[in-house]
Order: sequence, then structure tokens, then C-alpha cells
Amino acid sequence: MRTAFLTLVGILTIFNVYPQTNSIDHLIAEGELNKALEQVVNLPDNNDKYNYLGVIYLQKGQYEEAKNSFNKALTHDGGSSKLDRAECYANIATVERAMGNSSKSLEYHFRALEIRKEENNQAAIAASYNDIGLSYFSINIDLSLEYYEMAFDIYKKLYKPEDDRIAIAHTNIGLAYNEMGLYGDAIINFEEALKIRKKNHGFEHPTVAIILSSLGTVYYNMNNLDPALRYQQDALNIYQKAYGAKHPEIASTYNLIGRVLRSMEDFEGAVSSYHSAVLSNIPDYDNTDIYSYPEIENYYNGDLLLVSLLDKVRAFQDLHFGKTLKPRDLKAAYQNLELCDNLIDKLRREKSDEQDKLNLGKLASEVYEEGIRLSLTIAELSWKKKLYYNKAYYYSEKSKAAVLLDAIAETNAKSFANIPQEKIALEQALKTEIAYYRQKIASKPPKDKEESYRHELFTLTNEYQKFIDDLETNYSDYYRLKYNVGLPTVEEVINKLNETTVLLSYFITEQGNDIYIFEISTKGLRVHKNTTQEDINRLIAGYRNSIYYNFKETYLNTANELYKLLIPHLSSKIENIIIVPAGKLGIIPFEALLQNKPDEKEEFNSLPYLVKKYAISTQFSTALLSMTDRTMSEENNICLIAPVDFDKHKLPMLPGTATEVDAISKIFMDKKQKAKTFINDDASEVVVKSDAISSSKYLHFATHGIVNEEKPELSQVFLASQESEDGNLYSGEIYNLSINADLVTLSACQTGLGKIHRGEGIVGLSRALIYSGANNLVVSLWSVADQSTSDLMINFYSGIVGDNKSYANALQTAKLNMISNSTYSSPYYWAPFTLIGK
Repeated sequence: MRTAFLTLVGILTIFNVYPQTNSIDHLIAEGELNKALEQVVNLPDNNDKYNYLGVIYLQKGQYEEAKNSFNKALTHDGGSSKLDRAECYANIATVERAMGNSSKSLEYHFRALEIRKEENNQAAIAASYNDIGLSYFSINIDLSLEYYEMAFDIYKKLYKPEDDRIAIAHTNIGLAYNEMGLYGDAIINFEEALKIRKKNHGFEHPTVAIILSSLGTVYYNMNNLDPALRYQQDALNIYQKAYGAKHPEIASTYNLIGRVLRSMEDFEGAVSSYHSAVLSNIPDYDNTDIYSYPEIENYYNGDLLLVSLLDKVRAFQDLHFGKTLKPRDLKAAYQNLELCDNLIDKLRREKSDEQDKLNLGKLASEVYEEGIRLSLTIAELSWKKKLYYNKAYYYSEKSKAAVLLDAIAETNAKSFANIPQEKIALEQALKTEIAYYRQKIASKPPKDKEESYRHELFTLTNEYQKFIDDLETNYSDYYRLKYNVGLPTVEEVINKLNETTVLLSYFITEQGNDIYIFEISTKGLRVHKNTTQEDINRLIAGYRNSIYYNFKETYLNTANELYKLLIPHLSSKIENIIIVPAGKLGIIPFEALLQNKPDEKEEFNSLPYLVKKYAISTQFSTALLSMTDRTMSEENNICLIAPVDFDKHKLPMLPGTATEVDAISKIFMDKKQKAKTFINDDASEVVVKSDAISSSKYLHFATHGIVNEEKPELSQVFLASQESEDGNLYSGEIYNLSINADLVTLSACQTGLGKIHRGEGIVGLSRALIYSGANNLVVSLWSVADQSTSDLMINFYSGIVGDNKSYANALQTAKLNMISNSTYSSPYYWAPFTLIGK
């Protein structure tokens, strides 16, 4: 990870907001932290003292102590000014970012910026822009550069070219250019910064080391390894003189040296360097033996430690396969891998913001990919093949929907921890308001409105965090259950299956060329690895587009090619397939895969679709398959919602939906079951948020829906508007619904899509509904004609209520009926509807 060396750049922005006026400021700026600390402890007990302590601890890499000190400065009743308060917020934000909590960091930085704008302090505003750029660095590099340049514009007006703040601006802009691959521009900016820093502080100063390390990283990215190594070693020497043996920046620099050495094929040197990085990041670990393993309980920077351990895993494998062939090195790689796995679980518990957890998932997915590959490698060399096949499956499942599973576990924990109902109501109100303001910010409002929304969001998220802290402190069962998220073993999954059902769980490597398939049936676990010369994501795009735009030749090719890659040879007893997809496999219809490649002249209704042989459902994770179903209505009743007219939303009418819900209602009533129907203006957002849906076993929405892949907060279902509600049911609002349904059907456009997060899967409306209480879903992968959708849905419910079929079998039958109809036999009409659940 190239972002590992960013820590001090943000910290040093602190010292450039206001002039340095006393010896403590000078000592901190010069890196004399212990001397500064000696003076600070003798200061009066006020917010200045706590701010100084926070800054010192922050530079030392002691983040928890720094955060506690800044919070004390913020709450101390010493009559601090607004700018002092803003500085506290900015400092807390810097700690949050250093701890890997970029989203939380942004909330504090925007609050600081708001105050600084009110006070019209241009230097402080520029500092906020710099800080915001740093927090956006790992989220949106273009936005990061935009904020850096805004800061630079102000600095150029306020300060001389040799001022330290100009150096900060050049350094940050250089970092952004490096991340964007603009290496020449990055070097120019770093060298400009280096001239200023050397002139102002001499060569042996941490701010100089930052730039040297940054230059080393650029040369590494350019594959110019000799200067890359030289710059990193120079930076390391400076850091060690300034901070001693242990500090996050020292750990980061050892990581970067390790990568250079690994590229030079000095694998022993790389292992040693990564081990030194681990030593530098753990205060109570001093064993220099590269085969020793720390207790992962106490560390300066958890995200950085994870990078060190993962790179050490890779270096040990290189050492084994590239030089020694010693089992000891392969064993060491595996033991470090297990440390990574344990650390990921710990880091997830430490992060409170969902976006920060999703960002962690990207790196976690790299760990799990190594886990699968290494487990299967050891399996081939070991007598204990079954053990390592099971471990490979374990690592594959760890990469799926971890954040969603955590969220569901937290909700379930509240249900079983005897938390008073009034507290649950308070939480619901807070979450509703937080979702509202996040949706408003995502919709790109005018600047003044955005600042107002961010202010409210900041207040609410802090109040919510205090609420959660209170639950964890005062309700021990809640804390225990919240973090009790376990993955089912292979044996536990097998116990959920019958002889006619197989589970196929997938993992796709980051390069998209290798696909691992974990096949579980009553006969046990089989592992398959398929390799394609073509990027799997390109095949998926071709397959989807060929169905949607009716490119028959492309469809026949891609549907059969994907079948060969994705569907292993299955037992003749198998009738049902449960798919646990990975990445973009979550947005393709498996039912339309072709078991062989037919002639292009063959009619659609006679093609060898997979759905003709198997009933297919999907699931986000096998852990969800094993979870106990949430409470649902005991009555076999349905609630049907169809707004029909969407003129207020400027969307086309769906006249067929009125016929659809009437027909489905009749199916239920003919079987003496209850059906509540809400059509036209009655199909409102008010109804959806009322008890009408919480008491229904089945929920059916016949409406328009839209998924915003870039900003999931703006994904929504369209309903009728009323005075109190606008009819836009956003994903954040869906998360806060109380659904007790066994099945929710979104007979709407594209409701099965969403933003794909590596290591987590699809984040969209489907995920929101599962979280809010639905056991099973039927959603759509693309927009489909009104009438054909109605026909499929009517047939689907006839199978469930009239013929007592399972959801998967009922959906299969409904699709086969459409295939037999020449008008709707093309996969375009029936393939997009997919069942998510059991």
C-alpha cells in the first residue's frame, strides 16, 4: 500500500495553522518530543496542555493516548476560542485517519473547516483543505488532489515560496500525482518540497524523511530500484534518529524497503525488513528472530501492521519457492497469514463507520486470496489435504459480506440483550436522521447546504457513537453477541443441504484470471480452480450486454464460455444450486448460462439453459445460509404495493403493475389467505414505514427502482408521495425499516445491482433489505418490460401458494413457462429475476 507513509504529512499540518510562538512549539516542530513532553507536563491543567499532549502522542504514534488528550482539550471548560475548538476537531480527525478511519476523519475535518470559515482564518482554512485531501486519499484520489490544490492556492497568497506550508502543499500534491501514476510531476513537487525542508530544518529532520521516502516510492513505482532503495534507507536513518526504534513511520519505511528488496529478488532481506516493520509497530515485541510471532494485542497502527504481515507472508513464499524449498518457510508464511486473519477481525471491531470497514475489506481480500492459494498449495504437499481444503474454503468465505454479517449480528445482539425499548427507539431515530443527512450530502447540494448537512451529520454520528459506547459498557450480553460472528464449518453447511442440493461458492483473484470454486454437497467439499486467458470481468460484461441488447452470437459464446468456467461437473442427483458469488458474478443470471454452444439459428426456447436443469438461488454468504431466520409473520399473508403512476417522479407509468398485484392478491384469497393491496396514491412511503408491512409474511413491490453504483446512498425505490413523505424510499431508509417478511419481491428495475466492493460484494438495495429483516428476496438485474414482468410474478406466486413449491422451484417454473412462450423466450425477459436467500 502506497498510502502507508502519509501519517506525518497530516500531523505536521497542525504546526502550520498558527505561528510557532514558544519553545514547546519549536521542540515539537523539530522532533524533540521527549523534551517537549517534559515541559508540557508542568503546564496548568487546561486545553492547551491537552492539545500539546495530543500532538506529542500523535507524533510518537501513540494514537489512543493522542485521541484521549484531544478529546480532553475539546471538553475542557477553559473558555477556548472557536479556532481552538476547530483545531481540536482537526487534531482528532488526524488521529482517526492515522488509525485508518478515513470516513470518521472527514466528519471531524469538515466540522473544523466550518468553524474556520466562520472565523475567516485563511491559513486555518488551507490547513483544513490539506487535511481533507489526506482523508480522501484512500477514498477518491481526484477529490484529494482538488483539496490539495485549493490549499496550495491559499498558501501561495499568504506565504513566501520558502515557507514550510508551501513545502506541505508540494508534498501532498506529489503524493496525489504518484498515486495517479504521474511520476514525473510527483518528482518535481517532491524535489521542490525537499529544497524548502532542507533549507528550513537541515537534512536530518522527519519532514525531510517524509519527502525522501516519497521519492523512493515514486522510483519504486517506476521500477528504478537502486535510487528507490537509497531514498528509503536515508529516510529510515532520519526517522530512527528522531524517534528511536519504534514508530509507525519507521514501520512504513521498512515495508517500503521490503518491497524494493523483494523486487530485487533478495527474499531473505525482504523477510527481515518486514519483520523489522512488525517490531517497529508493536511496543512490547522485541524478538528479532524472523520465525517468531507476536501477540496481536497492542500496536501503534493496525492497518499498517496488516500490510507488514501480509507482505511478510508473500516474502516467505518467495523465499520458499525461489530459493530454499524449506517447509519451515512455507509454515512461517502460513502462521503469518493466520496473524493477518486475527488482526482483520480485531480491526473490524475497532472501526465504527461502515465505509471504513468496507475500505478495510479491499486489503482483507488480498489476505484471503493469499490464504486460499497458500492453503491449496500446502494441501498438495500434505497428508492432511482435507484440513487445508477446509481452510481454503474458510478464507474464501471470510471475503464475503463481512460488514453485512457484522451489522446483522449487532441488530440481533440488541434483540437478545434485554435493552429497554425506549433505547431501541432512540437508536432508530438517530439512524433515521443519519441516513437522511448522508443521502442529502450524496446528492451534491449547494455548498452552503452541504456545510449545514455536514454539521448536523457530525452532531448525530457523535451522539450515535456515545449511544453505542453506552450499550457496550452497560449491557454485557450486547457486547458479547455483537462480536460473536462465526463462519459455519464445511460440516455445518453440509448439514443444511439435502442430496439434491449443491452449494457453489466462488472466489475470483484480483487480476480476474483465476476462479476458485468451492463445491459443497452431502458428499463433502470439492475445490476447483479454473483459469482463463481473458479477464473474467470482460466475459461478464459481454454476457450481460449480449442478453440486454440481444446480440445473439455474443450471447451464445459468452454464455457457454462462462458455463465451462463456473459450473463444475455435478452429480446426476443434483436439482438445486445455491450460488455464493464473488465480485461481478453477483450481477449475472446463472440460469441463462448454456450447457453447450448451440447453432446461432436455434430458437431461444430450445437453447440448453441451466435453468432447464436446476432451480437456482443465490446468497451473499454461507454464514447467512446458516443463520437462524429472523422472526416473521405466522400468517400466510401478503402486502402488495404498486404506485402505478410516477408522474411526480418524471418516470413512465407502469399500468401492468395494477393488474399484477390484483392477480397476485386473487391467488392468495382463493387459498383463503389474506392480501393487503395498496395501489396508486395508497402505495405510499408512509404505508411502507407503517405496521402494514411489518405484519406480512410476503411483501411485493411493483414499482420503479434505481441503483446508484457510485453513491449507494442515492439508490431508491419509488413510491407515491404524501404530505409527510416525498415517495423516494432511499437505501438508508430501507436499512431502518422493520421487516419481518420471509420473502420480499422487488418487481422493479435493476434492484439487484449495486456498488461492488472487493472483499464484501454488492452494496445496494438487496443488502439493505436483508439487513432490515427479509429472509429471502427476489430482485431484478436490469430493466424489463412491464407486461412480461407481471406474467412472471403471477406464475411465481401461483407456484408458492397454489402448488406449495419452494421459492427457488417456483421461480424456476415461472421462468420455464416464459421460455416456452415464443414472445418471452429470450433471456432478456426472464433471466434478470434472481432469488437471494435459502
